[in-house]
Amino acid sequence: MAKKKLEESDRRAVELTQRLRMIDRHSSLSLRAQCELLGLHRSRLY
Repeated sequence: MAKKKLEESDRRAVELTQRLRMIDRHSSLSLRAQCELLGLHRSRLY
């Protein structure tokens, strides 16, 4: 059971990292809009 929880948290951490890498600070789409589309909180960027 503990191993399963660890694997799930690892997967979520990887997914979060991947979504953070998708943010383009030089895009014409605002950071706010990008975060909203990716399901991220803007505070994660700072």
